[in-house]
Amino acid sequence: MLRIVTTPTFDRWIDTVPAKAAQLSIAARITRLEAGDLRNLLAVGEGILQLQVDHGDGFRIYLSPLAGGHGNGFTVLSGSDDFATHSSSITEAATLAARFEE
Repeated sequence: MLRIVTTPTFDRWIDTVPAKAAQLSIAARITRLEAGDLRNLLAVGEGILQLQVDHGDGFRIYLSPLAGGHGNGFTVLSGSDDFATHSSSITEAATLAARFEE
């Protein structure tokens, strides 16, 4: 099993997702990731990985590999439900990743 750590930014974001079914789909996808399912995991630049969630218009979760010898897994940095903000979401995730590596 992979180790999954979420950030407060992600925790706040998922609470704002309006549809309970979407929240459950996102949580289920993270559980599958924890079990080793790396499908739909894409490198999107700046050391950030994007995990697509098949629900509605397509939610995206932004991750980084765990840093500093904290185990085999990922830090779940943030999420998005709007592809129009894709670039800014990656930049925000990279900023968050830098803070967690310190």
